[in-house]
Amino acid sequence: MWAERLLPDRILVESMHPGWVDTAGVATYLPKFRAVTRPLLRDAGQGADTMVWLAATRPTSAGSRHFWHDRRLRPTSYGKDRDQDAARRQRLWDYVAAATGTGSGTDWAT
Repeated sequence: MWAERLLPDRILVESMHPGWVDTAGVATYLPKFRAVTRPLLRDAGQGADTMVWLAATRPTSAGSRHFWHDRRLRPTSYGKDRDQDAARRQRLWDYVAAATGTGSGTDWAT
């Protein structure tokens, strides 16, 4: 929804997942998970790689609204979840707008 609202201003909106990164949050709140997966956890630089790459290269000319992981496009939904419920989408938008202080779902720029 950010992408749709920012399109007139030619602002691209992308999302990405850094993978599991060895952060203070993981250490504090998921200590058993960290103990088991520590050899597989990424460091901060590895976690930031795709984000920095996106900002530096703008790798797609297909507009925005993509989801990235490890510099590759990834699906945003699977199977039955591909259909979007307009009312559910609006509730999410209203929540995000309120939580971030960016206005209501219909007047998002305030």
